[in-house]
Amino acid sequence: LETTQNTRELGGYVIRDGLATKRNSLWRSDVQNYPSEKDIALLKERGITTILDLRGDKDLARKPSGFANREDFTYINCPIIEGSGIPESVEKVPVSYLAIAQAEHMPKVFRTIANAESGVMINCTAGKDRTGIISALVMSVAGVCDNDIACDYSLSRALLLRVFQSHRQFSTMTSFCG
Repeated sequence: LETTQNTRELGGYVIRDGLATKRNSLWRSDVQNYPSEKDIALLKERGITTILDLRGDKDLARKPSGFANREDFTYINCPIIEGSGIPESVEKVPVSYLAIAQAEHMPKVFRTIANAESGVMINCTAGKDRTGIISALVMSVAGVCDNDIACDYSLSRALLLRVFQSHRQFSTMTSFCG
């Protein structure tokens, strides 16, 4: 999508005997605050009509989803608060990811994906941790090999590197101004 940094579909991964995960059934993304008409058209063309937003109330108030009030998409907010902050240390990352996997609303997330009439796009703020763990779990259940799951997960770092660098540069500039 032209208005996001970390969006991709999870279809096309080989699972066994020449079978692959279904195309355009599940996409993962960072937040879509202002989807362009081109993005809207692409999603509709690919059959992605359910948007599953994992962000909590504070994030929604600060940056509402561009899909929240659209009649041509089903927008569902299912907050996964667990793992939404930055872990205190590298050692705490696995604990954070386990908390995401065991989140209170995780059953609703999977029911929403399973019962959607057509394709689903899940997102959190960066599309990396909460969205990444859910994507990894779905891919694992579908039979995608661990290496492909890890490769998909690691794509977020490359896709978000420019955003992180820009944020770091802005933070450094503002610290000199204050």
